[in-house]
Amino acid sequence: MGLFSKDIRTMDDLFVHTLRDIYYAEHQILKHLPEMAAKVTFDRTEPT
Repeated sequence: MGLFSKDIRTMDDLFVHTLRDIYYAEHQILKHLPEMAAKVTFDRTEPT
């Protein structure tokens, strides 16, 4: 498998690997969400 993860040999390994991947992705989103929100501009006068 990858350099930093164990080999996936069973369905349980795959499940744990998937959970860890989702957990990491969610933390990355939460980490960068304030920065992304600060960059958003919204003009209510502009038609959608």
